[in-house]
Amino acid sequence: SGLFTLKFINSKQDFQSAEMSSMWQSEWPYLVGENWIGRRPSGGEFKTAEEWHGPKEYAFDGDETTIVHNDQRADQDPYWIGELQSRSNIKGIEIINRKLGPREQMANYLITILDEKKDPVWEKKFLDSNDPSYRGPEKLSFQVGGEVIGKYIKVQCYANNPRQGRKIISFAEIYVWGKRGFYHLSNEELFELINQRFDW
Repeated sequence: SGLFTLKFINSKQDFQSAEMSSMWQSEWPYLVGENWIGRRPSGGEFKTAEEWHGPKEYAFDGDETTIVHNDQRADQDPYWIGELQSRSNIKGIEIINRKLGPREQMANYLITILDEKKDPVWEKKFLDSNDPSYRGPEKLSFQVGGEVIGKYIKVQCYANNPRQGRKIISFAEIYVWGKRGFYHLSNEELFELINQRFDW
């Protein structure tokens, strides 16, 4: 029916780069009694600070035992921004909390979807630590309604977390689901696709 039909199924959208307001660089791991903080949860090999903790790319390295972390001592407006491989109709986002250390650091997050010019097209606040029932979750998962076409995902902390009284960006992984559709194509690419489908 119709001239032609193309179906686009929700799929995981890959990141190609990221930026962050600052990065935690103090020494890790460290000893608490006889236990090392900073070792892989399952044991494994000793990990240095940069192997486990801090860099912006850890948000999409496929390893949920590493985390991104800003330097909360000097950073008053922490954020993380990830650039998707292409513009996408974003349908869902999931942020995995850290496996080790204070999970309450993941609190008071403003999630914003940005277009290719980094203008906001959708945003919502999550994980309000003023809620008496708040606990640091294992993950934050939510759906994005409507037709929201984005190129960047921004995670921003808008208020102090309840544990340390500072604004902190701290999480292990971020996953984005969406549909690529025609909006990732240039006019030339779209014209070529139509030419391939029809015999003018």
